[in-house]
Amino acid sequence: MLEIIDDFYKDPELQAEIRKDFADSQADTVAKIRAHLKNNELTAAEILAHNLKSVSAMLYEKKLAEAALAIELQLKKGEIPSENALSRLGILINRVLQKA
Repeated sequence: MLEIIDDFYKDPELQAEIRKDFADSQADTVAKIRAHLKNNELTAAEILAHNLKSVSAMLYEKKLAEAALAIELQLKKGEIPSENALSRLGILINRVLQKA
């Protein structure tokens, strides 16, 4: 069953659609996370990291999905991600955007 789902997401047309959606919805995710952190809105920042993780996984962008997961888990524990972690997340997002 997992192979069927995996094959579904590998469809080139679907991947192109997901990449377009990624470019439209995730390009400014790090800025949004920073804004939520500044306002002490950890749950909102966690949701953004979770969504980024999910769409990155659908795009088979493993490094980005892992980086988003690490930030999501930190936020879930009430911890503030480091500036280095957020900067790295931004770099990884930009790499994916270059492929879109």
